[in-house]
Amino acid sequence: MIDKDVAYIDNLLLVNGLLQVLPATELRKIPYDDLRLWCHKNAVYGLPSVELIEFLRREIGDAKTAIEVGGGNGVFGRSLGIKSTDSKIQLSPELQALYAGMGAPIVNYGADVIEMEASTAIRDLKPRVVFGSWVTQYIAPARTNVTTGGSIYGLKETEFIRHIDKYIIYGNHATHHDKEIFRVPGLRVTEHHNINTFFSRAVDHSRNTVWVIEHQS
Repeated sequence: MIDKDVAYIDNLLLVNGLLQVLPATELRKIPYDDLRLWCHKNAVYGLPSVELIEFLRREIGDAKTAIEVGGGNGVFGRSLGIKSTDSKIQLSPELQALYAGMGAPIVNYGADVIEMEASTAIRDLKPRVVFGSWVTQYIAPARTNVTTGGSIYGLKETEFIRHIDKYIIYGNHATHHDKEIFRVPGLRVTEHHNINTFFSRAVDHSRNTVWVIEHQS
């Protein structure tokens, strides 16, 4: 990714430092490479459009029974009208040093994002539906035969799915297609794609995907 000044996008996407949700027609006016670079510099991964938020609202249903995990800057939770939670692990000295070594900015956590690890949030808040954007799965440090992507800081998706009705993930097929939760018996996984309304920092935005995971009846 070639570095350049993309600060002009601040005026389009930020109001008082908060990421805004724009119609897809407006996001498509921004050169895609510029949008990807801006996302990198601002530690934004999944980028909501008005159309994506409307789609997620329909999938979530009653907002009172839903939460966001891995909420980051909180834009999805605010836009969907649901509580947003995050472990805020990137504020730890260990992770800050790791990201600095990689030259990667850390997430600017939203002030309205509740500091709470995902499994704890599900246990305490008891949601029916859980949403996560660009969330990383948990991989135990002792496991040496793992071929799927993940992290010791990730979400224990295969465990907490037992306690909810529906889990919705927004991500990109290149990055998230091999999540272990997609192979758990007894779950129905549905993929949704829309090249015109799903945006992110991914190299190939045509592979942006919403996965809806539910228990088979």
